[in-house]
Parts: sequence; structure tokens; C-alpha cells
Amino acid sequence: MEADVYRNRMTRLTVALATAAAGIALAPPAAMAAGVSVTDLSGPGGAEAFPTAINDAGVVIGEAYLGGNFHAVRWDGGGRVTDLGTTFPGGWSSTQALNERGEVLGSAARPGERGHAARWDVAGHLSYFGARVDSGVESRPVAINNQGTAVVNVFTADGRHHAVRWEASGRAVALDLLTGGRFSLATAINDEGTIVGYALTSDGFPHAVRWDRRGHVTDLGTLPGGFTSQASAINSAGVVVGSAATASRGDAYPHAARWGHDASVTDLGTLPGNGMYSEAVAINDRRTVVGFAITRDGLHAVSWDRSGHIRQLGPDVFSKPAAINSRGLVAGFAIVAAEDRAVVWDPAGRMTLLPTPDYERSNAYDVNNHGAVLGVIIGSHTMRTVIWRVSGRLAG
Repeated sequence: MEADVYRNRMTRLTVALATAAAGIALAPPAAMAAGVSVTDLSGPGGAEAFPTAINDAGVVIGEAYLGGNFHAVRWDGGGRVTDLGTTFPGGWSSTQALNERGEVLGSAARPGERGHAARWDVAGHLSYFGARVDSGVESRPVAINNQGTAVVNVFTADGRHHAVRWEASGRAVALDLLTGGRFSLATAINDEGTIVGYALTSDGFPHAVRWDRRGHVTDLGTLPGGFTSQASAINSAGVVVGSAATASRGDAYPHAARWGHDASVTDLGTLPGNGMYSEAVAINDRRTVVGFAITRDGLHAVSWDRSGHIRQLGPDVFSKPAAINSRGLVAGFAIVAAEDRAVVWDPAGRMTLLPTPDYERSNAYDVNNHGAVLGVIIGSHTMRTVIWRVSGRLAG
């Protein structure tokens, strides 16, 4: 519902402060990035807006609070905003993903109803996912590739959920379940149309899976001795990353994992010393993986090179990455001097604060391949959607 949109967005803003209050070690003040420009993006009529994603053309999607409800919005490369709206009077809409053509995947519904997956073409025309697939009563958008193929998770009237491919033609194709399994959820799709996520086995354990363009499923398995796994991202070459339980730590403390084309799995491990847990969240086409590791001191942004070697990003502070671009520039946030701050890490792992003129807090959610970082700057009573444009050494 519209309240869920707000809660989901604000959760990302408050998690850092909650962790700081719990006593995580904080870093001393750090220097600002020199030569980084900041561009404000306002919602229609100057309304407060919240960002979701940015593509390489500088097109941005997000939501703005208009007329008592959230509306999906899209800014073009020049910063001009369009209310994508909804076909339901008084209804709400939200955004989830954006491709390089400018097509938007999101949700829309009547007031008070659960969402239906929806897409807006480059002209702003809205079409809805066929929610009747398998008696579906709710459909949640996941991702859309550059060919216009989307993936949606459908929640059915009998309490099941399963992944569905939503083709550019509008046709919906249910993806195979594992033999004897009842549920599946998708998390990502690449430009080849390969989809990843997880599905239940006949024993009821979630396993990372991969679906080919025909919807056939491959069980990617787990780490030796582990029972569970899930896939979170896939690059254009089909390399998959996520997390998997280990024999030594069990389901409570999984490790980041990487799967190759032959479904072979690699334990990416965690930070040496007191590392307990790790998770991979993104991978670029250079096979650089970013994620986070939890130690007894807190949560830390990390990366793994193509050989699987782990490196902590930046200083020893609470931090978490959100995205990585093709050059290895990583965007995310860190707690610095008791405030959550938008940061970037260059390909060498050095952390730089992004400027926040006259405001207190910030967070970064996405970065494109030209070094444009999307995020928010937060004051005492206001929030600004912004693009930081990074160049030079920082951009990689």
C-alpha cells in the first residue's frame, strides 16, 4: 500500500542512525570530495521526492508525495520531472527499476490496496502486469533489462509466491519451480534474459537458482555442508553472487558466494579475524563484487576481486555499499562523526565523503557508469533528492 512505499523508503534512511545508537564505533570527521558537483531534483511543483535509480543517460526515477499519495516520477537527463501517475483515481504508484531505454518498472494500485506490477514506456504510457497469472492477487516488481524484459514476483490467493518473467510484448511466463518445491522468488535479470533468485527444494530449504530464457530452472546449490543459499545479482556474463550457509557457521552466519556458468560455487569468505557473516549485493562486468561483512565491531563495506580476495572498503567504520558501476566506483553510506553520510569508494577502496551543503545527513543509493551518484541530503525538516557528479581519480 502507499504506506508501505513510505516505510520501505524511510527504512533505508534510518538504519544507519539506529545502528549508531546501538554503539557502533564512529569515525572522526573526514574531508569532503573536491570538485564534486551537486544537482538538486525537485518533484512536480517543488514537491519533496525520493529517488530509486539512475541510468547512464542521467534519467532518474523515484516517488513524490502528490495530492495525498505517492506517485511514481521520472526526471529526464536535464532534470525535468514528469508525474507518471496512476490510472486509479486517488491511487498510488511507485518505482522499482529503470533500464537504459528509459522504461520504468514499478507498482500502482487503488487507495488502500496492495500493489500491482506496472511499467511505463519512454512516453509515459502505463501498462499493468497480468495479475490473473496463476490466480495472482498481488504482483511485486523486481527488475527490468535493456530489452524490456521484466521479472515480477506473484503472490497467489493460496499463499504461494513464485517468479514470473514479464516479456516486452506483455506476455507473462511463470518460471519453473524446483522439483517438489512450492515457492520461488526472483531478485535480478541480466540483458541475456537470465534470471536469478531462490526457490524452495522438496525438503523446504531455499536454494539459489538460475532461470534461462525459456524459464527452465537450475539449482545452484549451497556451500559444502550448508543447507541454504540465495542469489542476489548477476552480471552480463552470467556470473551470479549472493550468500550461502556454511558447514562451520550454519544458517545464522552465511558467507558471500559466487556461482559460475557450470553452477560451481565459491565461498567468498568474510573479513579475517573476527568476521562472522558476509553477503554479496552486486557484481560488475569486471567481476568485482561488493557487499558487506559483519564483525564483532559492526558492519563494513567490502569488495572481492575476480580471484575472490576480500578487501575492506575505506576506514574501520560502520558502512554499507548500495551499487557499483562498470569502472569499480562504489556508492553507499558510512557513519562519520555520528552522522550517516553518502560516500563513494574508488577502485582502490579509498572512501570519500560526498558534499552536503548546509544539511546534516545524506545517503547514496545508485551510481551510473559516468560517475553520477544518486541519493538524498537530509536536513532537520526537509529532504532533497540530488545527483553528485564524480570525476577524475574518484570516478576510476
